[in-house]
Amino acid sequence: MGEIVLKKLKDDNPYAPYDEIEIYAAALTNFCEAEENVRNYGIIIAHPRTGVPMDNPYLKILDAASKQMLACKRIRNTQGAWDVAKKKMARQESSGAVEIR
Repeated sequence: MGEIVLKKLKDDNPYAPYDEIEIYAAALTNFCEAEENVRNYGIIIAHPRTGVPMDNPYLKILDAASKQMLACKRIRNTQGAWDVAKKKMARQESSGAVEIR
């Protein structure tokens, strides 16, 4: 998924630095995967060994990815990349290709 998002971001942001585009694309990919896990399992999950309720660890990934995307100030046009990422995740999910832990 990352290559498609990266290409869309490059096309939509021709004057942004390439390294910043790569960082944003990776963060967006991580964000979408973590968001899917939280949507499927919720924000509170059972600890795998003890069964004690705990925060879903993917919440930390969501938070970190959000901060990375916000730090990429020169990326202006992101809607196309979001659309591509969401469609790709939906296709992977329907085919059973997404591994949710």
